[in-house]
Amino acid sequence: MNGDPKWLRSDQPAKQEPAEMQAGRSGRLMIFFGYAEGVGKTKAMLEAAFQRKSEGIDVVVACADARGKESEALIKGLPIWPLRRFEADGNISMELDLDGILARRPQLAVVDELAHSNAPGSRHPRRFQDAEELLAAGIDVYATVNVQNLESLSDIVSQITGVRVEDTIPDRIFDRADEIVLVDLPPGELIQRLKEGKVHHSGLEALEVEKFYRQGNLTALRELAMRRAAERIDDQMRSYMQSKAIVGPWPAGERILVSLSSHPLGERLVRAGRKLADELKAEWFVLYVETPGHLSMQPQNRARINHNLALAEKMGAKVYKVSGNSVVEEVLQFCQQYNITKIVAGRARRPRWQEIFSPSVLDEMIRKSGKVGVFVVSEDQETLEDARIRNWLPHRPLLRYLESLALVGVATWISHLIGDVIDPTNLVMIYLIAVVIAAIFLGRGPSMLASLISVVVFDFFIVNPRFSLAVADTQYLITFAGLLIVGLIISNSATLLRGQVEALQVRERHTQLLNRLSQELTGAATLDQVLEITLKNFSAVFEGEIVVFLSDGNHLRKRAATPHYNLNESETAVAEWAFKNAQPAGKGTETFPSAQSLFLPLNASQGVAGILGIQSQVIQEFIAHDQRTLLGGLTNLAALAIERAKFAQDAMQAETLRAAERLQSALLNSISHQLRTPLAAITGVLTSLSESEKARSENGKLTLKVREELIDSATQQANTLNRLVENLLAMTRLEAGIIQVNSQAGDVQDLIGAVINQMAESLANRNVILDIPPDLPAVRMDAVLTGQVLVNLLENACKFSEPGSPISIIVRQQGDELQIRVADEGIGIAPEDLPHIFEKFYRGKFTNQAAGTGLGLSICKGIIEAQGGRIWAESGAVRGAVLSFALPIYDDLRGEAGK
Repeated sequence: MNGDPKWLRSDQPAKQEPAEMQAGRSGRLMIFFGYAEGVGKTKAMLEAAFQRKSEGIDVVVACADARGKESEALIKGLPIWPLRRFEADGNISMELDLDGILARRPQLAVVDELAHSNAPGSRHPRRFQDAEELLAAGIDVYATVNVQNLESLSDIVSQITGVRVEDTIPDRIFDRADEIVLVDLPPGELIQRLKEGKVHHSGLEALEVEKFYRQGNLTALRELAMRRAAERIDDQMRSYMQSKAIVGPWPAGERILVSLSSHPLGERLVRAGRKLADELKAEWFVLYVETPGHLSMQPQNRARINHNLALAEKMGAKVYKVSGNSVVEEVLQFCQQYNITKIVAGRARRPRWQEIFSPSVLDEMIRKSGKVGVFVVSEDQETLEDARIRNWLPHRPLLRYLESLALVGVATWISHLIGDVIDPTNLVMIYLIAVVIAAIFLGRGPSMLASLISVVVFDFFIVNPRFSLAVADTQYLITFAGLLIVGLIISNSATLLRGQVEALQVRERHTQLLNRLSQELTGAATLDQVLEITLKNFSAVFEGEIVVFLSDGNHLRKRAATPHYNLNESETAVAEWAFKNAQPAGKGTETFPSAQSLFLPLNASQGVAGILGIQSQVIQEFIAHDQRTLLGGLTNLAALAIERAKFAQDAMQAETLRAAERLQSALLNSISHQLRTPLAAITGVLTSLSESEKARSENGKLTLKVREELIDSATQQANTLNRLVENLLAMTRLEAGIIQVNSQAGDVQDLIGAVINQMAESLANRNVILDIPPDLPAVRMDAVLTGQVLVNLLENACKFSEPGSPISIIVRQQGDELQIRVADEGIGIAPEDLPHIFEKFYRGKFTNQAAGTGLGLSICKGIIEAQGGRIWAESGAVRGAVLSFALPIYDDLRGEAGK
């Protein structure tokens, strides 16, 4: 149909997948490609979307500029998601609602004008980045692109039309498209549509529109778009043949290297390299050689380098940066190392005399390149100057040039003072010293000025006839030439040396930062220590505030921050995005660039361990390409240390859990027996008494004495059961730290007497030997708790010694403490058991496993240590065991002891 756009698909659309399968795959991208605004891309895209909707696909129009009756009719038949309102500096903009579309999760989203620049405050500065996030979420995208929007072709389009298009997309977006639909319209018909007002030309002024929409321009752009689409079809054909092992004339692989410098021509070199790589189906690299003069480079040149390197990365190049004294040697060495077949380099405009007397880097590269082909890109504007030439101009502070003149003046004054006794030829050395001082401390420009002025001043003030530029002896002309040449050489050499020293100092500082952080993180044992070290070092390096978020499963939570870090909901949302996508976000990036902080993912071996947030005024310096390695090294060290600390923490928790399980098992095994024995005895006594009541009337088998013995036995077993429960409760209170110690001055002799009376029944058949000196000082103790300790020790002695054997209680004063020992003549303690005898549930080698729970001595240890004392076990002199504890002596003057 006349006037309608023609379509050309580069592929057939794949069958759409159900919505529930989207999470497991990346979305498919279909680009509707045209050579200019007005060819019908939006209409074709909406028609395709309408067709998908009729097939049952969930379609949503995320943003579309539908102009014209047919497009408006089509868009009315499709679900439209509302745009999001952004307001900045009084300007209101409506942009794609990325969060809304992600929450809605359609199968297909329609995104018009993929190269569009988003309003300030948007998550991404460019719309193609919104589309990338939709694709990553498994949502298919239909989008429109013009040929002038491709980054690699923008220079060519500018040359053809004379109009520079600012909104571009990286070629990788075009290359990753699953389908390319070429929307075509004859140039004559497009011009007619423009005259009828049917063409919307965003971003162009009226004069630019008239200049752009010319028959010749449109014809050239049409051919360019068709060639680019044909290249894509050819790529798909080659990929298909290779995947199906179809034999074909596969060419040998080419490798392209783009050699960059600080020259403004660099951006064109990158685009030319990309275009050449596309044409040759070659892998391409971008190399920048950092020479000693890099640190003295003007800020705008350094920024240009970083911009071009970032552009190369965006366009799919492998970017490398090396250091060396010779650009040519480093480039050729790189070519040999990476098997480069072609070099793309730029030729700057230079005066003819410079080309004759000073060959350029490009000339030397061509001469030494050998079999490697060199493609030359020349300047097309005389306003572009080589940055190296500007280094020769007085761009530094003028004060340095005045200081260099002052040095020449001092040299002249000294020469005048000693000129009568020293030959004028030897006075040249004084001027050379001034040149060297200027080169070291003032830089190249001032030192070169000092060289030139030194020749003039030497001739005017020193050489006869004085105060005249005339030369009586022509031999001095050689002296003048030598002074000038040597001065210039010294100036240049000293400046290069100075630059090398500064470069080494910068690298040394970076190495020291990494080493210091590595050493400190290596010495950190806990996660809290790792986070403290991370905050301290990063805040010092970036001169700002730091926050660390750690992952808790699939969630992110704030774990540590410097005191003045300003964290709000919007900043937290940026951190969440960086964690979810494992990509940097925030200040200085292309995602949430308006945020106050830069958020970096802490990538570790098991995934993203957390997010590091930086609020700093100098963060831009570290985002630049030449500082990115340092930033990456610091964050990697922090990520690995955090992961290591979390592993150690998890291992400790697992070990604690295993220990608790072992204790629980031991407790159950022990208590099950200890409870069973007294309960069985009590049950037996009660059963006997019950049966005796029934049989009393018949034969009266149980006498009163037997009944009393049974009741005494039940009472004894009940007391045993009560002590077991008390021990368990006491151990629970000790471990919980809630035991109350009421320490007062107490008499040990009274305490021992009270305990012996309390245990009179248990000690009835024992010979208790007391060895207590008179006039013992009082000790600080809790009488009730200490009495319980003494009871446990005496019960332990009775339990593990023969009935009737003696038990000794010995009290001695040793320094500022009183020691109480309980000795028996029983089975004793094995030497290997002595270090463990006070551990919970531990029962020694010689111990009858049914003898106890293993809690008594552990409780004694907890009580004594809670009072500031100590407890220990020893083997007896001949046999048996000695269990001792010591308490601090009460000092009435201090009112306390041994704390």
